[in-house]
Amino acid sequence: MNLRKSDKIIALTGVIIIIVAAIGIFLYASTEEEPDKIPMALEEKTFYVTWTRETGETMIDGKAEKTYNEPFTILVPAGSVLTNVDFRLTWQDDHVTGFILKRFQDTLKAEISLDGGESQTDSSKGGCKNRSISFSVNEIPMIDSLEANDTYEASEIIDEMIFGQDTTSFNVKVTVKTGEKLRRPLKFFMDKGNNFKFEIVYEYYYPYIENGYEEEPTEPIEEGYSAIGEFYRNLGYGRGMI
Repeated sequence: MNLRKSDKIIALTGVIIIIVAAIGIFLYASTEEEPDKIPMALEEKTFYVTWTRETGETMIDGKAEKTYNEPFTILVPAGSVLTNVDFRLTWQDDHVTGFILKRFQDTLKAEISLDGGESQTDSSKGGCKNRSISFSVNEIPMIDSLEANDTYEASEIIDEMIFGQDTTSFNVKVTVKTGEKLRRPLKFFMDKGNNFKFEIVYEYYYPYIENGYEEEPTEPIEEGYSAIGEFYRNLGYGRGMI
């Protein structure tokens, strides 16, 4: 059957409309199945910081053969603040006996210097027990709250604020002046010094970070959403109608 020219044009137009409609439906369906989501912007929150006090102990057990001179480092858990250190000295002259011979007792002098800070000296004759030499190293932290996007960022901010405050070094020097006199040469040369012990007690603070509040997450906005399309869908029209 031969079609007139006008019929051919109408048929061709119909085919084109069907192809365009099919392409439109395909693109719309793809957008609906995999909508692009706009990421939510992070909002800063308030985090509260509680500082917990802890103590630790260590020891120097040495011998001053006339002189002992060594550095000593104290290191507390990372992220903590070392605040105070107390050196408690115990020693006893081990070469003098008898009440009369106490005038020949040794004298021990302890000099302790905080690296880059103060120095303290203590001297005792014949011995002592738990004689204290104390140092203040860092101030107790006063950070009680901060603003951050999450707990990880809050922890990083605190670490930067207290960087390097979890360790410190001392120079410990102990000298012994022998009580024995040269007129007692055997006793004098036999007295090589004295054992001593420092019991070291230190105090430090570490932070506990708590989120002040949690916000409900906002639903992401989908690209391609149409208020008009939603109106027609509510009326019962199919996807292909909008």
